[in-house]
Amino acid sequence: MISTTENLASGTAAKKSRVTREVIPIKDRATAEAVLLDIAGTINEQRAINARMDAEKLAITKNYQDALALCELQLANMLARLEDYADRNPEIFPKDRKSVQWPAGKFGYRTDTPSLSPINRTFTWAKIQAVIAVKHMRKFLRLKVEVDKDAILARCGTVEKPTKFQTRTLPALGLKIVQAEKFFVEPDLTKVQS
Repeated sequence: MISTTENLASGTAAKKSRVTREVIPIKDRATAEAVLLDIAGTINEQRAINARMDAEKLAITKNYQDALALCELQLANMLARLEDYADRNPEIFPKDRKSVQWPAGKFGYRTDTPSLSPINRTFTWAKIQAVIAVKHMRKFLRLKVEVDKDAILARCGTVEKPTKFQTRTLPALGLKIVQAEKFFVEPDLTKVQS
């Protein structure tokens, strides 16, 4: 038996434990193909379970959808009525206060944090950005600078056939090209009955 070790998270991402998994070696092609079919069968089983779970979630959502919509409608109506009452009766608010506390609860007005909005539809954020740039008010513009990894990779060759840029410039920039080889499986899911 071949033993491999993998990290499995338990609870939080920071807390990890070591779990050893025993791997039974495959001795011939027929066994390997049988394992590949088993993988396809298990994936199909996962899909079927997920489909049943999604169907149950959808049924639960449909079952309560009308009741929730009715609650939302009732809440909107009651909130509108209470806001109308507050608008028509400003004397209910204590001096210099925008809210009132009653035994049944608290209600009133809150001032949002300040935000910016274009004056009208003719001003878009792109136009506003251009005006700020023309007026040399660059302190009101944010520039996001980041490494263009794709442009750097385009200048490089392959790991087997490196270019001068790759051998000289990349190390000077503190970069290297890494390329990992990972095992993959793409079972033919149509060959297995689920």
